[in-house]
Amino acid sequence: MVADMIDGRGPGPADISKLVHKKMDLSTALRQLHGKLPRDVSSLLHMTASRKAGVRFDEDSMQKARKILNGMMLQAWGELDDVIFECKEFQERNRGMYEQVVTDLARLGSQLSRLNELRVVSEQGIQDRDAAMKRAEDKLNDIKMEYKKISFENGREMTIRRNDLAVFDFILQATACKDGQNFIQLNSPNMQICQTTGGPTLNFKDRKLQARLEQMMTPESRQALRTALGQVQQPLGLIQLQEDPTTTTTQQPQFVAQTVPVSEEPSPNGQWKKCVDGEPNCGLLHDIMSIEWGKFRDGFDDLTAEMAHNKQEYERDVESVNVEMEVITGEKTKHMEVLANTISNINADTEESNEKEEQKLGLEHEFAQTCKRFKEKIAEILFTRICAVRRVRNELLEKSTLTPPSKFSDCDFSDWHSKFGKCIAPNGDVIECDDSCPKDDPYKCGGFETMKRDIVVLPDDNGMQCPQLERKKKCGQKKCPVDCEMSKWSGWSKCTKDCEGGVQSKTRSVVVKPKHGGKSCDSVGEERPCNTGSCDRNCKLSRWSEWSPCSQACVVE
Repeated sequence: MVADMIDGRGPGPADISKLVHKKMDLSTALRQLHGKLPRDVSSLLHMTASRKAGVRFDEDSMQKARKILNGMMLQAWGELDDVIFECKEFQERNRGMYEQVVTDLARLGSQLSRLNELRVVSEQGIQDRDAAMKRAEDKLNDIKMEYKKISFENGREMTIRRNDLAVFDFILQATACKDGQNFIQLNSPNMQICQTTGGPTLNFKDRKLQARLEQMMTPESRQALRTALGQVQQPLGLIQLQEDPTTTTTQQPQFVAQTVPVSEEPSPNGQWKKCVDGEPNCGLLHDIMSIEWGKFRDGFDDLTAEMAHNKQEYERDVESVNVEMEVITGEKTKHMEVLANTISNINADTEESNEKEEQKLGLEHEFAQTCKRFKEKIAEILFTRICAVRRVRNELLEKSTLTPPSKFSDCDFSDWHSKFGKCIAPNGDVIECDDSCPKDDPYKCGGFETMKRDIVVLPDDNGMQCPQLERKKKCGQKKCPVDCEMSKWSGWSKCTKDCEGGVQSKTRSVVVKPKHGGKSCDSVGEERPCNTGSCDRNCKLSRWSEWSPCSQACVVE
């Protein structure tokens, strides 16, 4: 019953005393009060226990005993109130702190659960970004290797085309007609067109020019030269002036093309000697060489344009992959920042949780030990110094003719309850908590609550008088809860994808962390889908680029 009374579940001390009084017999009461009663009262009780029939007790002694016993009960009630108030103050203080610790532990457990989930998500995000970075790096390497391969092939081909073009640049310069010789070369011949086993070719009488030509000549340019000379072999053959015997000397000369065969492939040193002297048509030869030069120039320009285009494509692809890698790096950095912050919070919350667990165990141990001490003290006062004394008094006064128990009334009263329902600080403010608590002296923090109890039965002059009906009890002896405070939401981030479903996020930070049982923080981040439409779009073209170079230098008619 005392334990239930302390916990606030059972009857109050006044009701308990009534129940115990009915069940307690005199022998039990005397056993509990052994050595605790005044000598005069003990003598009367001894006489009562051993009295003989017809012995009358002194009424004055009995009234004196009544007053002593009433005083003992009244004093015991005062001491019981002191213990009960001290017990209630401790209980409220201890249980208030205990509830805050339990609330904090629940909050920390929930936070740690969310933080561990966030840690897993962050670690997975870092792994995903590492895998994405590896794919991007492999893609970049593939692009570089492919471009390097194409560039090598194009470079090799460009060398050939540049060399071929240089050959025909040389031929054009070497075959350029002198002033006034734009149709027929009239000076002494310095060049011949010779027929070889491989086809027609040019032969310079100048050994240095011939050697230079042979040095520059590539298989492609040699074949192109032979093809060009062979297509129009008749107009470009050796020139022989022949007179028709039937014509006069004033008749215009006729030009007959003749191909001069050679017995073997011409060499740079002797080719010109194997050719029959003759003057080629300078203008026509230069035109034909110009056309061939134009073809090689077109090929050179085409390859130059292709290489520029390949380089532009390569740079665009590299830039695209680099941008992708920058995005991946940024996302990984964010995940790493979140992970670092998460681990820091996990460590901090784990440390705080361990401290709270220790505090919880300390409060539980203190509560159990202190309440046990209070329970023993309350039981001793209530059962021995109140109930047992009352049983002894009533048994003793059964022999009184003036004040038998049926003719006097003890004070009966209700349990304690709050008079105003408020905890008042020393400065007069209403409080529920005090951040200066706890202190070594619990009466130096918190406030006071006025408690009172009501009289149920007024006592008469012969019964026990009423104990103190109003007194103050300490209250508000716990730290004030601190609720979580958060910053405003940031704006929504850029969508992670342009189409086919991306994610936008917004965040906020914890400005004030909760403690002492305060309200927990809500989520620090939110996400929402964005750009969920299909990536299939109508074609949209940019502006036209500048015109590229012509694919051919000239047109042959």
